[in-house]
Amino acid sequence: MRAAGHDALNPAELCPPGLSWVEAMAMDLQALDTADGVILLPGWERSRGARIEVARAKARDLPIVPWAVWQRTYGARAVTTEMEAER
Repeated sequence: MRAAGHDALNPAELCPPGLSWVEAMAMDLQALDTADGVILLPGWERSRGARIEVARAKARDLPIVPWAVWQRTYGARAVTTEMEAER
């Protein structure tokens, strides 16, 4: 996503170590409130946090796209953009 020029908000990168799950979710949801959409990674349904994120995104009427769909739609463009940047 970043190679395609998007700012990716990754909860695993947002939260410093040592936070409780509740504290981490609060940070995550605050970041989600600045997002333009959500990309769903495979297996997201098994994550309590991801299910909460999806509910929040739906409440905000954000686009929600499975990773495989995003990759088919934009992935090739992202790879091409990254390769061009390396030249």
